[in-house]
Amino acid sequence: MVESDGEKVQKLIEMDVPVIEGDATDDAILRAAGVERARGLIVALPTDKDNLFVVISARALNKSLRIVSKVNDLTAESKFLHSGATKVVSAHFIAGLRMASEMIRPDAVQFLDTMLRDNSALRVEDVTVRGSSAHAGKPLGSVDILKKTGVLVVSLKRDGAFQFNPPSTTLLRDNDHLILIGSPDQIGSVKSDFK
Repeated sequence: MVESDGEKVQKLIEMDVPVIEGDATDDAILRAAGVERARGLIVALPTDKDNLFVVISARALNKSLRIVSKVNDLTAESKFLHSGATKVVSAHFIAGLRMASEMIRPDAVQFLDTMLRDNSALRVEDVTVRGSSAHAGKPLGSVDILKKTGVLVVSLKRDGAFQFNPPSTTLLRDNDHLILIGSPDQIGSVKSDFK
């Protein structure tokens, strides 16, 4: 038996999940959902036309919003990006990559899947270096994240480019992003240390 939208909404309400029921292509619904003060929005309606309309509307309501939108037709990706989407995700493309990865490197895929599950002891997370952080301007080695917390720094993202296994001599700069692997508690410790 397929649940109606009303039944789904009622179940979410019973689970204390905040819900706004309505048409996401309507600016009033986006406002009611708090899009003007939100940090992020995931747009995943059935059609590219509706998703694009929501992207345009949401961007007009919040210029700093991070918008991740589903796209069915990959040729429409540039339209979404030019219309205000921060990132575009094609379920068909991702599924194809996943299937190829499962065939070529199944153990690596299983390892990553395990880390991404809620009940995993490990997580892949990122932490942003702020100019106000005590670590800004210092070499990564002097922070010694692995020794202090047990967290592994696997990459550094700077100016849109990733550097795998950054050397300990790398000077940390404002808006650098460190990609980490560790337990939720360990990563929480690193994040609080970088505030």
